[in-house]
Amino acid sequence: MKGNILQLLLAVFVLSFVFYELQERYYQSKITSLKFGKSQIKDFLIVGKNKEKFVLKGDLLEDVKDVVNIKGFVLNYIRNGEILSINSKTAKYLKNADILELEEDVNIRSKDMEITTEALYILIDQKKAVNDTDVKITLKNISVEGKGLVIDFERETLKIDNVKSKIRGI
Repeated sequence: MKGNILQLLLAVFVLSFVFYELQERYYQSKITSLKFGKSQIKDFLIVGKNKEKFVLKGDLLEDVKDVVNIKGFVLNYIRNGEILSINSKTAKYLKNADILELEEDVNIRSKDMEITTEALYILIDQKKAVNDTDVKITLKNISVEGKGLVIDFERETLKIDNVKSKIRGI
């Protein structure tokens, strides 16, 4: 009688072990077949600090494979107590190319200067920003308009083609 009970317990143990292994393999096969779509975050705020402090916020962030799309892009860099604010209606970060594409009502504002344009492409690795659209730069007494812009962040230089300038208050 004890032998039968022991055999029955052993059989139940073996069957439960086999059932557990089959269940685990089934779930593992389901997990590996999962495909992720896009991830979304609404009304987000990211605060970071590298050499400078930055605050990035927006209305919607979508992570789709190699691209991060942002609606209502607002980026503030804080460096030596000065704030550089970069805004646009839409932004797209291309992960593989390390490029940030800002489009629709792009506005860059510092304490002394404001730049407005419809598109700006920031080449992060090269530390440059470029475009080939109309650009307007406004300083205290000077307004500069042109087409095509190159900003070299390392050298702190700015170049515009086809320039028309207005000087006020002379």
